[in-house]
Amino acid sequence: MKKITVQQVLLIHQEMLDRFGGLTGIRDEKLLDSAMEAPFQTFDGADLFPATIEKIARMAYGIVKNHPFFDGNKRTGTALIPLLLKLNDIEAWFSDNELVQIGTELADGTMDTDKLTTVIKGKVHFTESCIKLFERVLRGNGH
Repeated sequence: MKKITVQQVLLIHQEMLDRFGGLTGIRDEKLLDSAMEAPFQTFDGADLFPATIEKIARMAYGIVKNHPFFDGNKRTGTALIPLLLKLNDIEAWFSDNELVQIGTELADGTMDTDKLTTVIKGKVHFTESCIKLFERVLRGNGH
């Protein structure tokens, strides 16, 4: 998975505050680091979150739930979803209202990382070449 840096997340956070208002600053740098690194955890040599979409969901969840910023945690966490999908060449589209709902549900505990992963997967648009490849594989002809 193509990753972004903490500095880039801070820029996204500042952009969210510039657009929508709120208090600036990091409440706890360790919680921000934890949210950024959790998707890449392993156990016994295996990724705990092996798929890119799982990693993206885990990072967004971590930003919202860890609450590393004084303000704008939901906005920053949910803004990461389409950004990281695009960065990793995964096509998906979310409305502003859908991202607000995701942020709210993550914050109030009605959505966990598994549910977020499912929601993201449901929004992914496959390119024509991917669809043709899937069809060939399903027919038993991967070439």
